Amino acid sequence: MQGSNTRKPKRNRRIEPRPRGTRVNFFFVPKRFKRTISRAVALSFDSERIGKPSEIAFILLNDRLIKSINRRFRKTNRVTDVISFKVNDDPLCGDVFIAEGRSKRQAKEAGHSWERELAYLAIHGVFHLFGYSDYSAGRRREMFKKQDAVWKKQFGLT
Repeated sequence: MQGSNTRKPKRNRRIEPRPRGTRVNFFFVPKRFKRTISRAVALSFDSERIGKPSEIAFILLNDRLIKSINRRFRKTNRVTDVISFKVNDDPLCGDVFIAEGRSKRQAKEAGHSWERELAYLAIHGVFHLFGYSDYSAGRRREMFKKQDAVWKKQFGLT
């Protein structure tokens, strides 16, 4: 029947939050995790009510390379799970480096998937770009409280 109004109904799709005006770039991150990390970024921005344009790069590195970066820039000769570098404030621009081996080990120890661990580390790295620090006990509690709330919201945990 030509001209009839018999269109298929649209499926109800869950709309994923996206960081408004934020470009998220990935280097060496498996394609299957890009959506999860992008959602983690969006929820982080929403939690802090940050609506300004920004650009964040997520770089997945082996443990040897992240240890080298940690030694060079933080004068700490050990593997870290995530390290962030803010390049600019306005617009917010920065790089978040995540250690592949360490993140896989941490996921196993925590009893969850590597995807969930990457989301957690992405949120942690983004909060560092927002200016949060975890170098003192008080500031660490504040930062972890906020990032844990975002992570739980992302995965529907109570």
